[in-house]
Amino acid sequence: MIDSFLAARRVSTPLLMVRTPDPAITKTGIAGAVQATVKEGDPAIPILTWNCILGIIGMNDTGSAAIQKAAGTSDLGQIKSNSTNCTEALEIAQRLPPFSILFFENAHQGFDPPNPNFINAVWLLRDTFKQDRRQLVMMTPGCTLPPELAQDVYI
Repeated sequence: MIDSFLAARRVSTPLLMVRTPDPAITKTGIAGAVQATVKEGDPAIPILTWNCILGIIGMNDTGSAAIQKAAGTSDLGQIKSNSTNCTEALEIAQRLPPFSILFFENAHQGFDPPNPNFINAVWLLRDTFKQDRRQLVMMTPGCTLPPELAQDVYI
């Protein structure tokens, strides 16, 4: 799975879905593999995660700085309150810096029952993320993508 993820990253695949029963271990494994690809002297890759309780938070120092800049504040309480809603979090994600990776926990909850705002917010990231190698990684124990995203998400 990690090799497939890294291959998708090399070709700038912006929207991914990872089916996993253990998102914590999966995120850690992918983040470690991505960080291992960074060459000495290159900037660190901003790695972030989202869930409905904490909102968007950095998984590394570069990710923490990226969310503060994208949210326009260093107030962690304000970032949390502005990003716990899944659709609002994706609006903030549009402002993440190039090469960012945003893991999105329990993404299936936006698809079943279908949340049209969430589906559209995911789709709107496709082209902007593709331009500068950002990635939205939707973590789910398993689900069927809605038809609006079926052709745009690498599983």
